[in-house]
Amino acid sequence: MTKKIDAQEAFKAVLVAEAQANGGISGLVHKLATNNFNMQQQNINLLTGALQYDGLRSVFKSAGWKSEGTAQSAIAAMGSFYYKRVGTANTLIKKPVEWTWRKGVEIRSENQTFADEANQLIQNFKLVNKMSRADKLSRIGRYGILLKTYADIVPGAEEYTTWATAPALNTDIIDFRPIMEADISGIRTGQDGRVIYKINFTPPGKEKGESSQQIEVHASRVIHIADNQDESSFYGTPVIMPVINELDDLLKISGASSEGYWRYRGTFILQQNMDKEGNPVGFAKDSDEDDLMDAFKAYTLGLYSTMIMSNVTPKQIADEPVSPKEWQDAIYERIAVAMDWPMRILRGSETGERASSQDMLQWGAKIESRQELYAGPDIVKPVIDSLIISGQLQDPGEIGYSAYWPSVFSETSAEASEIGKAMAEINAKNIMTGEAPFDTDEIRIRMGFEARD
Repeated sequence: MTKKIDAQEAFKAVLVAEAQANGGISGLVHKLATNNFNMQQQNINLLTGALQYDGLRSVFKSAGWKSEGTAQSAIAAMGSFYYKRVGTANTLIKKPVEWTWRKGVEIRSENQTFADEANQLIQNFKLVNKMSRADKLSRIGRYGILLKTYADIVPGAEEYTTWATAPALNTDIIDFRPIMEADISGIRTGQDGRVIYKINFTPPGKEKGESSQQIEVHASRVIHIADNQDESSFYGTPVIMPVINELDDLLKISGASSEGYWRYRGTFILQQNMDKEGNPVGFAKDSDEDDLMDAFKAYTLGLYSTMIMSNVTPKQIADEPVSPKEWQDAIYERIAVAMDWPMRILRGSETGERASSQDMLQWGAKIESRQELYAGPDIVKPVIDSLIISGQLQDPGEIGYSAYWPSVFSETSAEASEIGKAMAEINAKNIMTGEAPFDTDEIRIRMGFEARD
């Protein structure tokens, strides 16, 4: 009778044999680890080959996207076009900026005189507008600047020479001008070790490119602004870079669907005519075939609604235009994930009843974080410090100052009522202890009513 083989015993026997062949248990472990590594490497190679069509072509190229190696500088150079011509890119660039600055900013300090004077200068210079514009322009590329125009800049022959030197102490600032990266042709280091910006300067009242002149500007006359900083504090990642593929896909779908609806006449194939014996009827001369194809292209790709053909019969294949909504929705979801935005915010449904409270809480947290961690220290503070250095603001000293951001959200009456109701319910739960967290007037005010007293 044949003895039944135990699977575990057989496996142990194999391991023992393997260990003896490989110099003991340690040798076996090494071999198993090596084999596992080799298998993982093979899997990676297979996956890479699959993504790259086994090396025949790249996914990026076949999908019609920018090259995998497209540099940030190249994407930044495209930013102005995408901002002006692609609606979704425009939204991605400007919406966080609009929400950041929508209620303005206030300077607060224990030195009330300093705070009052600072807030008055913000109003006089229209600085909320100019800081928000600089913020927006910096997101189009890798950075932007606020160009400080000092009182030593006198129109005339010496104007452009003066820009390249540092202003004297206590020289008044008379204006702030937002400029995007696309208008800066280069940056170099000057003799004093300070950065010099080469700016394509367009005089006020002139169109871009009209009477423009390149000027060199000393870094002390510039407030450098870079959002989305990672490895560099000088350059930020262009906003459109992580979603440039999706933006291109939206353009392709929009263009294809628009043409499809406009041109919808079905799809045709050309079937060559046959004689009575079943032989294809040839063309009278070689150029006839070329003329036929030109006519077909004019019909399918151009504005012609008729075709004149010979020796072929058009055969229509039933076809219907496809709605782009499903495809666009999928791309918008990819963009929302990449930007970490709620979908309603991306699509502009953040007001009224269409936005959920959870979406608004998430968006509000992002805006408040942006105000405190970026707009305040990287834009507001350098502007106020510049006015202190120029002598237009008295130095508050150790007391210092801070940027205060009013709440950007205004509740609807329904939301206020819900909050008031929740406060009353909390009071009811604690009535047995006699320690209600909210008094009646607090709840009334929170719901939009006047206090009883």
